[in-house]
Amino acid sequence: MGNIILGLLLVGYIVVTIVNLVIEVKRDKETRPLRIRESRSQMYLAFELARFNKNIEKAREEAEK
Repeated sequence: MGNIILGLLLVGYIVVTIVNLVIEVKRDKETRPLRIRESRSQMYLAFELARFNKNIEKAREEAEK
């Protein structure tokens, strides 16, 4: 009798784990485009900041001359 209960608990645990994985994959597919857009905007911001810093360095060098 104890083995049956343990078996049912194990099967229930496996089913719950699989269901949670499926839900997580579906959620990931829904939010992936948003994360791609965010990462693109962060890359654009990083490039703009790098260009801005480069321009500041050039201006400082010109001012020192």
